[in-house]
Amino acid sequence: MDKEKTGRLIAQARKERGLTQRQLAERLHITAKAVSKWETGVSAPDVGLLIPLAEELGLSATELLEGRRMAVPEDRSPEQVEDIVKSALTYSEQSPELERKRRKKRALVYGACVAVAALETGGLWLLEARTGRGLLAQLLSSFGVMELLSLVFGAYLMLLIPERLPAYYDDNAISAVSFGAFRMNLAGIHFNNRNWPHILRAMRAWCVLEAVLGLPLSAAWAVLFPAAYGRWGWQALLLLFLGGLFVPVYVQGKKYQ
Repeated sequence: MDKEKTGRLIAQARKERGLTQRQLAERLHITAKAVSKWETGVSAPDVGLLIPLAEELGLSATELLEGRRMAVPEDRSPEQVEDIVKSALTYSEQSPELERKRRKKRALVYGACVAVAALETGGLWLLEARTGRGLLAQLLSSFGVMELLSLVFGAYLMLLIPERLPAYYDDNAISAVSFGAFRMNLAGIHFNNRNWPHILRAMRAWCVLEAVLGLPLSAAWAVLFPAAYGRWGWQALLLLFLGGLFVPVYVQGKKYQ
């Protein structure tokens, strides 16, 4: 890709469609500064944005890559050419080598989360042995199941769940995803390959934060405010547990839908 040629084409097509840089940026959920950098040839659009950018500008992904409007070869239809380019872009985004590296990094993060959760549990056990307050037993009775679920759920999200949805999700308004035992149905959210990476990122962040911060924050609450914790601690923890997962997922899914 020639960044300057592509930038000039983006600017020309944007103006032809009567869009400002800010309006185009909002449709792609990026900053106006990023659009400005494309048009001035400072940077080029990410691979993952080429197809949605082309659709917004009334161009083909092929034309964006070439930096010019193109005539279609006589032996190929425009749809055939575009399908070839889209297949190449999809493969480059999800090449096996790149995905292996990402999965290895996620495995290291998940392993660190498990280690931290085990250290926190051990520390609370030692504190209980010294003080005899029964804090660990109290926390595990109310929070242990949620902690375990976050670790089990996290293992699947970090290591096993597909990074891309089947192609029919991009062509239909589908509000549910299902991969084996994993099922999610969110009213008002249409899952597709534009919002799925952001949804995955939100769920993975939730698992990490829950595993690392959930137990110590609950322990601090139980120690500092024992009366309040005993009165409605379980209900508040459940609300935070579910809200911390589904609210960010819903926000990201809606934003990039």
